[in-house]
Amino acid sequence: MDYNYSLIEKVFTEYILSYSGPNKELDEYREEKYSIIKNIILKSFQDEPDIKIQIFSFGSFPFRSYHRDSDIDLTLILIDKTTDKLITSYDIELLNKVLNIIENALRNYFSQHYNEEYIERIEADVRLIKCKFEGVSFDISVNNFVGLFKFILMHNIEKNYLDNYFYKRTLLLIKTWCYYEGNILGSNIGLLNGYALEVLIIYMFNNYKGKFNSELEAFFTFFNMISKINWENQLVTIYGIYDFELLNKYDLNLENLLNKEEQDKELKIPYKEISDFVKQFERFNDIEKVQNFNVNSKTIALGNKNMHIIDPIYNTNNLGKSVNFHNSSRMKELFEYMDMQCQDLIKLKADKVSPYNYFKEISNLFVTLITSNDAELFKVKLSEPKILISPPSPLTQTNSNSSVPEFDNLEEENEFNQLFMLQDDDDFENKIDNQENSEPPFLYDNLNGTFNNNNSGNLQNNIENEEKKNPQSLISSKTINFIKKYFAEREDKESFEEYNYETNNEVNIIEEFEKTISI
Repeated sequence: MDYNYSLIEKVFTEYILSYSGPNKELDEYREEKYSIIKNIILKSFQDEPDIKIQIFSFGSFPFRSYHRDSDIDLTLILIDKTTDKLITSYDIELLNKVLNIIENALRNYFSQHYNEEYIERIEADVRLIKCKFEGVSFDISVNNFVGLFKFILMHNIEKNYLDNYFYKRTLLLIKTWCYYEGNILGSNIGLLNGYALEVLIIYMFNNYKGKFNSELEAFFTFFNMISKINWENQLVTIYGIYDFELLNKYDLNLENLLNKEEQDKELKIPYKEISDFVKQFERFNDIEKVQNFNVNSKTIALGNKNMHIIDPIYNTNNLGKSVNFHNSSRMKELFEYMDMQCQDLIKLKADKVSPYNYFKEISNLFVTLITSNDAELFKVKLSEPKILISPPSPLTQTNSNSSVPEFDNLEEENEFNQLFMLQDDDDFENKIDNQENSEPPFLYDNLNGTFNNNNSGNLQNNIENEEKKNPQSLISSKTINFIKKYFAEREDKESFEEYNYETNNEVNIIEEFEKTISI
């Protein structure tokens, strides 16, 4: 019997993203909290005699690639009130003064409106203030043009070279696993930062030409790719993976290597166009010296870090420098383990396992996210370290084919499988277009929230009974109802509106500001 595995994988991606975000409700909630923080800071500088500010958000929130626990990044751009020019010649003393104004304003506001909120000063390469209120965390920096340009660069790459919808959903699927399941994100605790992960994913799309049938297939490819990197002797850029030995031939100058090696290489994202964009950023180098960036160096230091992931903005900036030795060893084992898991799942498709069993097996990849309540995930304060647990050894795992559970009720299994039975259709839109000739197994009544198929009650009752016996079941009545609703909403084309993941207007505001400012 033939099943549409690409459709199963697309529905599964939608299922996982329904847990992690983003969505319209989260967008509106976060916009509200961002406006509050922005207004607090703006008011705190109204009486400053010499400084006025502009505030911009950047990163995953305006890029629409955030999950529900992601920070909102924002930065203050300092402007001289007298000359109306950017303040570039400032020292640590002025930077600390600005951070003190922000911190005091937030503490005063929170003490008046909230019983307990979180504020912390972070002394990192980019000095910032972390705060959290009403469930939303903020990273507040000063003159962070690096962050702004990374945001604009990623937006331009996505807009000009990638499928916005597919890329964002793939990015979110991988980022969700890395945060909730793998525990490999968090530069402040010796792990990768989100931007480094994004560079790795863009490398995959760039060199694999982005040819994937589903987001989950790209997910499988990512772990296959990353598990094969020799981190002790190789570095990763969005253009390719290079041996240290090759870089040594170019006197550790990555720009010279890229100019030579990439000029004839066919890539989805051309090196020259990205290089031309990055040159626009050079006039901000003096500002970034205050943020401890080694902007004058043309060479990269090798071998003194555990992972080398190169920033497209600064070819001398290693985005993997935050990863400590213990975590790098754990991550390498984890990547290899995940590749084995993914290869086992690919074999299940080749063996034509039933949709129910395939869905449950891929759900095992996200077991922490699926079986935990929202309130239970990551209750720790930002200042407290996470305890990292190594994954089980692959040698202790049973083969996926032998561990696949079967339904006790064959009728129940058949009804689930019918959701993903297609005759000759390879994509979801064709299935929906053909509904006139083939009535779907479940028709959702949007008015009263019921299903009008005569046999659907058996499946619903059996699943609910099973859930009572096994409340942690990865395929519960909630899962079944989500899948049915997924099909039904897309059948109602007049009222259905899909989340499009488009970057919000902040990128245009930043670009317009950048054109008008003078240094």
